Amino acid sequence: MSTIVNISLSSDSTLKHYGRQFNDAVNLLNVIIRKSSFRELVNSFKYDWKHVDFQVEDASVYEHLFVRKKMHEMQVHVRNSLGKFGRKSTEILGTTVVGSPVTVVNEHWISKLPLNCFHTVMALSAHLAHEYCHQLGFYDGKHTKQINVVPYYIGDLVYDFANDLFATQK
Repeated sequence: MSTIVNISLSSDSTLKHYGRQFNDAVNLLNVIIRKSSFRELVNSFKYDWKHVDFQVEDASVYEHLFVRKKMHEMQVHVRNSLGKFGRKSTEILGTTVVGSPVTVVNEHWISKLPLNCFHTVMALSAHLAHEYCHQLGFYDGKHTKQINVVPYYIGDLVYDFANDLFATQK
């Protein structure tokens, strides 16, 4: 089974102990995005395209994101301060300039997640899926946390699938 999404992780701090969680999150993300039920939900959702610059047909969102000729390499950099983005640094999970291959993840958020915990892997997987959407051109819209735009819907859906996988493994 080939990998669809991969990450290269760097940090300007001592967060190397979260590297395994990031790798587990990427592995989990790759398992989830291969599920036919995930594909069906992604392509049957009615997205809000009113406040975004980049649009595709609802029924082709999955193909645009995950049917790739080659693996997409996410560059994830963990930083200890994201305050320059206009909010308190602890309020921002991460940021990606739309279309950029680089995602910056907030160390303050990660450091609150417990090590060696499936919840941490689930949260990272969902967050990486959200930022991955930005890397491939999808924007949140003019308001944050619009559940009906591609990045938020995909991130929340990945979290729900991860939660279901965890529940069935108990």
